Amino acid sequence: MKPNELDQPTGSDGITRHSDPGRSDIVLPVRLSHDEAIKALKRHKEAMESYVRVKEVFFPYLAPDGYVAANKVLDRVFGISFAAGSGFSPPQSMSVKVSLTQAVEVAIGQVAIPSLGDDAMVYLGEGVDPDRPHLGKVFVVAAYVRRMDQPHITKFIAEIEAELRGNSIYRGKPVRLTESGALEFVDTSKFSDPSRIVFNSGVTCAIERYVFGPIRFRDELSQRGVPQKRVTCAYGPFGTGKSTLLSLAAREATDHGLTAVLGGPAVDMAEVMRVSALYQPSLACVEDIDNVTNTSESDKVSELLEAFDGLLTKGVDIKLLMTTNHQDRITPGMLRPGRIDNWLFIGPSDRPTMERLIRSNIDPSELADDVDFDALWVAVEGFTPAYIHEVLNKAIIGSVVVAASEGRSGILIRTDDLLAAAEIVRAQWQLQQDAVDPPKPPTLDAAFSDKIREAQLEVLGSDVAEALLVTTSQEGARRNYIGLERDINRSDLEDLGNNLALYDRHGDEKRGQIVVE
Repeated sequence: MKPNELDQPTGSDGITRHSDPGRSDIVLPVRLSHDEAIKALKRHKEAMESYVRVKEVFFPYLAPDGYVAANKVLDRVFGISFAAGSGFSPPQSMSVKVSLTQAVEVAIGQVAIPSLGDDAMVYLGEGVDPDRPHLGKVFVVAAYVRRMDQPHITKFIAEIEAELRGNSIYRGKPVRLTESGALEFVDTSKFSDPSRIVFNSGVTCAIERYVFGPIRFRDELSQRGVPQKRVTCAYGPFGTGKSTLLSLAAREATDHGLTAVLGGPAVDMAEVMRVSALYQPSLACVEDIDNVTNTSESDKVSELLEAFDGLLTKGVDIKLLMTTNHQDRITPGMLRPGRIDNWLFIGPSDRPTMERLIRSNIDPSELADDVDFDALWVAVEGFTPAYIHEVLNKAIIGSVVVAASEGRSGILIRTDDLLAAAEIVRAQWQLQQDAVDPPKPPTLDAAFSDKIREAQLEVLGSDVAEALLVTTSQEGARRNYIGLERDINRSDLEDLGNNLALYDRHGDEKRGQIVVE
């Protein structure tokens, strides 16, 4: 008999089965009696028919993705379908969106498998893989079946893995993470038409090379040893097209097989990074990063930086594109070398950009041939693309109204139309220039730092030779005094410690520690 015609022993009695359909003989050891052989077979039968718990298997996919894949495999392997009219009713079910327009009903939790015995069941759920806790909650499968049916479960799990690998509902798609933590599909057809988006020539070149380039030429860059991880932060004033850049990059990513994960200012960035890691190669897009990082809560900052540093792991294939209107508000920990590869400034339009932007957003037949763009530039200099768009919109609206009142259907935008619109828009633009952001409520960190400085002057006076170095951590506020011209005695420390204690407003935070070198 060939070795592959034998299965491995399936019980403690050393009984094996062969797969040769032409054989029906039973081979017994010479010294084994018939009675002993019958007892051994009975013990083996009891063992094979006993129920065992199959250890859970974790898949690096989100639970809804796993539910859809597992339900497909349940139908394919066991003939169990929970579609309407199938005859099976799961104890628990949920609706999962599998595209922009389609949702499917899937079984979750404990699912009975009648073909494997009255008590056989599989469990479909989510949990944290102890071997990969950084992935957070992922899809998990466990089973309770007869020992003899374990090979069926092994096949079931292998087919789920293959289904997820080839037909994940999220991988390679544009998705948005909501404030509730759910994923929703994004309709990229509603994004702005790329042909109508105009940046300054220098910005366009930088975007093409350093944002789109690593997306389009992943293989070529990888062959030359360039890491797939790329982090870019686009910054500049309101209305320059930073949000539009995110949508353009998301479309570019999915066109080249990457998963695009979009997150707004109110979304947990750590969760954006987790989803991006699960579905890499991916592009993570985070808008208004300063809203995420500008916080006095040290635990949130630490969590954010830990998620950010996950990008630096060798072999990670994630691109991160962020935007901000306030680069000065980004927590300093984000700015150190190695965390952000590219800083991309997107500012107001220049003279050539203004003209290209207007020509790109109007039917050429509706724009006069003799428009004086030099005169228009004088009227709109300093405007961002959003304001120039509004100049054009107002000019079109005014022309349509005049044409309709005169009984004409066509319009022709002239220099005077654009200049009149620019004058109105400039008033709005000036309001924004004069406006200042409302002051933010004082944070504990800021108040603490101010009081530290007051205590320093009160207790140490002019003997302090260098500035106070302040660092924060999850364990509390640690203060380092450096370069003192005289020794500080114990009473000085006690006085300073008493001052610090006055400003420790939160009882659950540890007391600030004072270190003198």
